Amino acid sequence: MLLKKSKIIKTVLEQKQISVNELTGSARQHALKDFRSGSDWYRSEAVDRLSEAEAGIIAARLVRRVQAKTTLTGDKAEGLQRSIADALIKRFTDDKTKQDQNALLKSKDGLQQAAGPFLDKDQIPILKDAIAIGLRPLPNEK
Repeated sequence: MLLKKSKIIKTVLEQKQISVNELTGSARQHALKDFRSGSDWYRSEAVDRLSEAEAGIIAARLVRRVQAKTTLTGDKAEGLQRSIADALIKRFTDDKTKQDQNALLKSKDGLQQAAGPFLDKDQIPILKDAIAIGLRPLPNEK
């Protein structure tokens, strides 16, 4: 089995024109020790915390996009931001809900469900447009 995997790896590397050198001796031991130490690597809990922070940033961005096209009271904007952040946190951190959250954020009915308490029927398409632009910042956004 190991020989078969080695052949596959060698074939792929050749096809992609990638050259590699196997580490041996002390260089190998040092690389293994460094890799196992976890330095410069995020643990799963840290990745989830980063995902939660990013969800908040994205939610704030989406709410600003909505506010640029319609009026929202402070309470409604805050609630909408929390609702979107919660949906994104689940989307980013919970494998079981990823598909459901994708459907939620992309469907008009799902958006109405998540944003219903904060947006009226005519504002839902504005949120949908804000999401369609993408979750990453545009050149003029933070």
